[in-house]
Amino acid sequence: MNGMSKGERTRERIGQIALDMMRTRGLEQVRVEEIAREAGVTKSSFYSYFSSKNEILIHLLQECVDAVAFEIYQADLGSDSFERLCGLAEVYCRVVEEHLGVDLQRVLCAILMQPGRRGVDLLDRGTLLYGEIHKA
Repeated sequence: MNGMSKGERTRERIGQIALDMMRTRGLEQVRVEEIAREAGVTKSSFYSYFSSKNEILIHLLQECVDAVAFEIYQADLGSDSFERLCGLAEVYCRVVEEHLGVDLQRVLCAILMQPGRRGVDLLDRGTLLYGEIHKA
């Protein structure tokens, strides 16, 4: 958090507190009022940083995606396609678990896979993208 403005540090603190609360209690059991109180800000201040709990999740997921991309870039994934696929999966699972925790990851996957959501379509496109990347 070095070099960050006070507002950026507050936003990060709110996000971290929300993540910790969601990890232990689940997404639906955490209220904005509780996050704000624990972060030492008013409810209205919370809304100046995030419009909702869902926006916090978007922020946390973006950080996680950035970390996964960085780790994959740094990783030695092996030479053949199966080794690379296993390496990608291992990096992804490890980084997501470190950033979000297993329970919150399950909640997000369950949300994504609900009827009417695009989860299956996104997984299919990810598989196709992986295939295209490794043809090149």
